[in-house]
Amino acid sequence: MDKTKRVTLDVFAITIAFIAAGFTGWQILETREHNRLALRPHLDVSLKGSNDLTFRSLRVDNAGLGPAFIESMNFTLDDVPILRETYKDDGTPQREYLQIVLDKIGWPRDDASRNRILRTTLPKGAVLSPGSEVHIFKIISDLSDDEYQQFRELELDIIYRSTYNETCRVIFNPKKEDAYTHFPCK
Repeated sequence: MDKTKRVTLDVFAITIAFIAAGFTGWQILETREHNRLALRPHLDVSLKGSNDLTFRSLRVDNAGLGPAFIESMNFTLDDVPILRETYKDDGTPQREYLQIVLDKIGWPRDDASRNRILRTTLPKGAVLSPGSEVHIFKIISDLSDDEYQQFRELELDIIYRSTYNETCRVIFNPKKEDAYTHFPCK
């Protein structure tokens, strides 16, 4: 083989190698983008209650395919944020945040009712795995419609992160016709 054909063949081989490397890089980027979208968490919030159930609850579930890493969970009542209390000298809060929320809506009215409420908070760093659910408030007893309506006055705002460190947000307001506001993950 003469020298010109060999140089042409070498240039052709190097060109194909660069095209293959470029295509491989593009495939890697596309796969990463697909995985980012496929593993995105999707939190849904619902207020469950009917006469057929033995309990009523405010439930958060992860309907996405990736875990949700909780950044914050806050309640609002009549467009006013319900703030956490100050902390004691040892760093513990004066009162549990969910108890502050219950006190703001005026429920429960007595100690017997207080014992019928199970509370679960989602602190910063909590992980909600795909397909899992958490009952923020679970009331194990009969509840009058007036008492149940008090829970419908609350708005819940949850900020969470995906595996790819995107920040996502959902606001649940059962008073509105469209109770959910999902913000795009960024």
